Amino acid sequence: MKKLFLARSEPLDLSTQRVLYNQFYKIVYRTAYKYCGDPSMASDIVQESFIRAFKYISTYKEEVNGSFEGWLVTITKNEAIKQLQQRWKRNEIYLEEINNHIMDIPDPIDTIEEQVVEKMNTAEINDAINDLPLHYRQIILLRLFHGYSYKEIGSLLDLTENAARQLYHRAKREVKIRLQEKWSATDEE
Repeated sequence: MKKLFLARSEPLDLSTQRVLYNQFYKIVYRTAYKYCGDPSMASDIVQESFIRAFKYISTYKEEVNGSFEGWLVTITKNEAIKQLQQRWKRNEIYLEEINNHIMDIPDPIDTIEEQVVEKMNTAEINDAINDLPLHYRQIILLRLFHGYSYKEIGSLLDLTENAARQLYHRAKREVKIRLQEKWSATDEE
């Protein structure tokens, strides 16, 4: 492996790039998929991660960056976070994701909430989530749609695990309140 990095002043030739790609593809894909939870997006992240790694290979120094695998995983994590942030900025909330995940909101409070869940329709949920402040919207996306743990969310959003948990519950409560208000106004008419 060290022979691959001795002549780093020149770009890696195609066969060397192929060797590195084949050797590290699985770990890079697993890391990308862990962050985004979407096979298509994970493939895009893998591609961008290897492009970035090969472009900046001359900056890699084992004594500074640690193992090549670790360096590549760090690039992949950063690329995944970058792509997720771009997605949030574009407010991409897909109806398919809402259909698949919103009914899994675990919160056994009382029968009123059960009635609200039964009345939910995708467009109203989408509107309620899109109307949330950005920090609430981000945490809903990470937790419900991508399955991140509170610890991972805290790491991504620069929060403690407990702060991420509290923020998520506040965001979820806000969505429920907005939907309850909307539906109670509709029932009164």
